[in-house]
Amino acid sequence: VGNMKAFDRYMGSVFQSLKKQGVPEDVDVAILSAKHGLISRDTPIKNYDLKMSSEIGQKFKSDPTQMNRIINTMTGYDDVIVQGGPLYKDVIRAAAGKGDINLTEVPPGGGIGTQRSDLVKLIKGEDIAKSKDVTQKLTDDDYIKQLEDMGINDRGKIDYASIEND
Repeated sequence: VGNMKAFDRYMGSVFQSLKKQGVPEDVDVAILSAKHGLISRDTPIKNYDLKMSSEIGQKFKSDPTQMNRIINTMTGYDDVIVQGGPLYKDVIRAAAGKGDINLTEVPPGGGIGTQRSDLVKLIKGEDIAKSKDVTQKLTDDDYIKQLEDMGINDRGKIDYASIEND
C-alpha cells in the first residue's frame, strides 16, 4: 500500500492510545523505526514488517548520523518521554547518554494496559512514580537483566553486511 504518515501507519496499542486520547499541541511525537531510524510522526512511509533486533540496534548506535539525528531531535526539550521495547529504548539511551537530555521512560511491566495508561499520564505531566510507588527509570543493571532475559547477551559490534538494506 502507498505512503501514509508514520503516526497513522503504526497500529500498535500505544499508538491506538495516543490516537484515542489525542496528543496535546505542546507535545511532539517522534518514532524510532527499525527500518527508517528516528522519524517524525508526519513522515510518509510505506507498509513494512521489520522489528528492532540487537543487530539493527547496534547498527544505529554505531552510526554517527543516526545518533546525531536522535540527539538533535531530543535536544531542547524539557522532557523526553520514551515508550517502547528494551531494544528500542537501548538505542535512545545510547544517544541520550551523549547529550544533556532529561529522559523519562515508561516503566516496563504491568501489562500493556498499564504502560498505555502510564504513557498518557506522563504526556499530561502526571508523576506516575508517586501514584504507583515505582521509579520511572531503570538502572543499567535492570536493563541489562532485561536484555539477558530476552536472550541478548552479545551487545558488541556487528558486521554491516549482515543487515538488509533497501
